[in-house]
Amino acid sequence: MELMREGQLSRLRWQNSGLSQIIVEEKDANGTWCKSGSQAVTPERFPIRLFSQGQIAAMAGESRQALLSVIDEAAQVGKLKREFEEEKRSFLTQRARLRELEGKLADRHEVERRLHEVVKKLDAFAQAHHAEVLKAHAHAQNQRREVEQLLEQMRALPGRIEEVVQDLILDDWPSGVFDDASDADVLKWRKKADDAVRQARQALKQASCALAESARLFEQDPLLAAWRKRTDKARADFDALQQALAAQGVNDPQAFGQLVQERQYLEAKLKRLDQIKAERDTLEEAIATQWQKVVKAREAITSARAEFVKKILDGNPYVRIEVVPFGFDARVIERSLRELLEATDDRFENDILAMDAAGNPTGGLAFEIAHADDRKAALDSSKKQLQTIADAFGGHFKNYLKKKLERPEFADRIQCWFPEDDLRIEYSRRADGTDWAALTQGSQGQRSAALLAFLLAFGEEPLVLDQPEDDLDNHLIYDLIVRQIRENKLRRQLVIVTHNPNIVVNGDAELVHVLDFRGGQCRVVERGALQENPVREEVCRVMEGGREAFERRWKRLGRRV
Repeated sequence: MELMREGQLSRLRWQNSGLSQIIVEEKDANGTWCKSGSQAVTPERFPIRLFSQGQIAAMAGESRQALLSVIDEAAQVGKLKREFEEEKRSFLTQRARLRELEGKLADRHEVERRLHEVVKKLDAFAQAHHAEVLKAHAHAQNQRREVEQLLEQMRALPGRIEEVVQDLILDDWPSGVFDDASDADVLKWRKKADDAVRQARQALKQASCALAESARLFEQDPLLAAWRKRTDKARADFDALQQALAAQGVNDPQAFGQLVQERQYLEAKLKRLDQIKAERDTLEEAIATQWQKVVKAREAITSARAEFVKKILDGNPYVRIEVVPFGFDARVIERSLRELLEATDDRFENDILAMDAAGNPTGGLAFEIAHADDRKAALDSSKKQLQTIADAFGGHFKNYLKKKLERPEFADRIQCWFPEDDLRIEYSRRADGTDWAALTQGSQGQRSAALLAFLLAFGEEPLVLDQPEDDLDNHLIYDLIVRQIRENKLRRQLVIVTHNPNIVVNGDAELVHVLDFRGGQCRVVERGALQENPVREEVCRVMEGGREAFERRWKRLGRRV
């Protein structure tokens, strides 16, 4: 098969073998076919649509999701779907991080309680035994911690500057892009840019060395030495106090030191927990914002579908389609919900979708969503019931959900669940844009005609139709198929397999292949234009009314046989 797309002629070759390998070829400068560097065969690279009568009949029946896929491809909804999945992944990632932070904060109240008790004991200890010494020691301990942290930061800063220096570099230009002779000006300009970056690197290296030397001198600074002498005195006074307490017969002379250490440990831990709490609070706000992005991304998919259908079918006299957010068919919603809950059998039918004796939906979560005036509100309510295990659920379903929700991420998956949109399709009984009725009320021919009218209403890629006349009477064949074939020919290539010569003649076929079953397989008997006698004879042979009917049709086109 050869396909011309955007001025590029490509050829696909394959054999009907077990491997069914497809080879993609392109013409080189000498006009010789050769294997393409890319062997990818994708709808984007080789756009073509193929519909059989069976497919059209199925999409006109219960396979509306297949039609929705066709709409998505034509409306380029794939990008919006990928964005929706990316937003969901971000939301789920943030929720996982929130659970991690909540786990770390679980013992925060216990840390606060323990710290409160330790402080009370130290206060009582200080009041009874030389409070000034104890307070001075505690104050010196806090100062030493802050000073040491600052010194550590000073020691680390030169290394951080060195890391910046390593990243401060311009990418090399690929060889062969610029010529030393003809591009001397821009190459000279590039050298100036490289020199500027090199000077910046040198300046940063000098700054790093200077800062390292400053850090070393700061540790020997007389001011710091004076402070250390003062804190050392506070520590010596504290040691003397401990010895005095032991001499006075204190039951646990080491208790005060242990309490001080425990207080420092608990204070440091509480400080870390405060930082985690601040991160948790910020993350909760980010999650709320991210959830709105998820909702908007899902709404964008529905909007793109609805806008495409409205644009394509504006003024169409045969069919009209409404995109229904989250669907209206309880059975379709049930299948989606069961996949979410990993309960694809018939369990929990009273909770998910209850049926009467005639097989009609009567209740359950899927029923409530499908028949709600506000499906979005009903969907949110159903999610809440699943996440909280509503009292109205049956006992077996409650136990099942309780086990599922032992994995916290399962509740997040429920939150991100959105049933697929559905299509409410109507057709014109008179095929003139009036007397509209639900597609399900039409005959097989009327349903197929309506869907075929939609499929022929858009697209510029080559279209292959296999026996589109099946299930259609002659009136529909002419009013629908023939007219739209003529319109489609102006913007796309059509390949039609048909047993109806009216489509060949009235559709103004430009190249006819007459096939017959000979020698055990289908063979091309004749090929050519309708103006060629052998082709006309074959068409007349199978046409109702024979040659006479063909002549009447041909005269209507202004020609003589």
